[in-house]
Amino acid sequence: MRQKFKDILLESTNSKSFQFVEEIQSLWSGYGTISRYQLRGGDFKSVIVKHVKFPNIINHPRGWDSDISHQRKLKSYQVETNWYKNFYEKTDVYCRIPKCYGITSFEDEIFMILEDLDSVGFEVRLREVNWDSFTTCLKWMANFHAKFMAVSPVSLWETGTYWHLATRPDELKNLDDKALRENADKINYILNSANYQTLVHGDAKLANFCFSSDGLKVAAVDFQYVGRGCGMKDLVYFIGSCFRDADLLKYEFKILEVYFSELNLALSRYHPAIDKYEVELEWRSLFDIAWADFHRFMKGWSPGHWKVNSYSETLTQSVLKKITNVLDEINLRELQCLAEATAIKAGALIEAEKQKGFTVKYKSSGISQASQVVTEIDEIVQDYILDALSVSINKYDFGVLTEEKSDDGSRFKKEYFWCIDPLDGTLPFIEGRSGYSVSIALVSRKGYSVLGVVFDPVNNNLYSAVKGLGATINGVELKKTSNCLNSYFTLVVDQSYFESKERMESTKKFQDKYGEVHVINIGGAVINALWVISNQSSCYYKAVKENKGGGSIWDFAASSCIAIESGIKVSDASGRMLYLNNSETTFMNKVGVWFR
Repeated sequence: MRQKFKDILLESTNSKSFQFVEEIQSLWSGYGTISRYQLRGGDFKSVIVKHVKFPNIINHPRGWDSDISHQRKLKSYQVETNWYKNFYEKTDVYCRIPKCYGITSFEDEIFMILEDLDSVGFEVRLREVNWDSFTTCLKWMANFHAKFMAVSPVSLWETGTYWHLATRPDELKNLDDKALRENADKINYILNSANYQTLVHGDAKLANFCFSSDGLKVAAVDFQYVGRGCGMKDLVYFIGSCFRDADLLKYEFKILEVYFSELNLALSRYHPAIDKYEVELEWRSLFDIAWADFHRFMKGWSPGHWKVNSYSETLTQSVLKKITNVLDEINLRELQCLAEATAIKAGALIEAEKQKGFTVKYKSSGISQASQVVTEIDEIVQDYILDALSVSINKYDFGVLTEEKSDDGSRFKKEYFWCIDPLDGTLPFIEGRSGYSVSIALVSRKGYSVLGVVFDPVNNNLYSAVKGLGATINGVELKKTSNCLNSYFTLVVDQSYFESKERMESTKKFQDKYGEVHVINIGGAVINALWVISNQSSCYYKAVKENKGGGSIWDFAASSCIAIESGIKVSDASGRMLYLNNSETTFMNKVGVWFR
């Protein structure tokens, strides 16, 4: 051991001397050791030292000795270092992990000084579990996932788990299952684009849990692959490490009931504003997807492994059928390019037609002036957009919802539908000011946008986003402003707000929370919502109201995707997820809208 490491061991534990007790285990592929040291004259009787030493010769137990494998290992220890430096203190008794007393690195070595869990009541290691010890781990996972819900994985893995597809190209190439190999990207995208993301442990196997003697308490170790992900990733991996083929189907329902019961309790404790039922609904639907994702790795990594069993095969085959009509990243990028080109040309068409002059008409829908005015330009541009998107509509069997045509109900029958507002902000348009735009979105039948494109022809700004893949403005990454630009809070509203019954109550709500509030209108609903991304501290808000109106689905379909991908929270007025496929009406007045 280097003298530098000896010094930090004594200093961090306030000890006078130490003595090596035992090597607990060697790290995978010869990357170092985990050892126990006895301390004298300090705060603790013993500590665990994880001493990582990067080898000159890689010796993987299963022959995966490529540089990709080595680089993955190097990053995994950097991630674990960052975890203990920046995140571990956020855990608590419900998701116990060892305390970190000190951590340092020098050249090709990392030195972590951790709490000896044996000395504080977690001395039992299990090779197999009974139901009590199994559910103890489920509770740990549920609390861990709830605690870190929506936490950004800064300095961790952008996508958690050691089998993440992007880090396993060799295993994918080795996969003989053609259908699974061809759908690996789609499975990966579905998981990564889930609405609710947390931090996952990433290697939540039975061997990484330390139990109390009665099996009712547990602490987890080994955070090399912690990162962003759906909680189902940890769950399926842990189940697979505990049960053989015959028991998996038998206990599946019971396991999910226990996990989600604990997750709901934990969310109520840590994040009461999050709708726990929405989380459960989404994550239950991703259980089999997560299982297929791990099965993909196992079949490529070790085809003869006992975890490659009939339960996994059956579940995976079901998933492959289930996702047949689901778009993947390649499809969405292609459609994004189409929507961008269409929006830009539509914007140019608006400006060209504006120079010719136009006639203002009035619709019977809505009660505000903004919702009633329409021009022939709206209809001309809409026809152009529908024609430009027609090939994709036929190719992918999309539905359509657009402002200037009646709702044909296709959005309830198709897996996705184009949602179009050919000229949002008609009122500022006819008044000769900025604030209008072209809005094109692709919305899933489940009610969330998977693609959003907005073009502002006045300022020549193109906003674009794909769910789970980030947002851009004119091709440059678009992120929420981190620093407040003003000393006051700005409430962005539509023009109808100033004449609404809800105006006084809504304004007071924000004044009570933020103090000084400036109320402004930028233009139409789309530009209003996007304005808050780059102008913090602010929000765009539409209150719940009795009368029809409150904007429509097409007002928020594209902007919500762009805002979410840039880091803005989007919800209804009560803080719940904003659904964009209401079966009763296209109006949003019953739920309200909130970008913040």
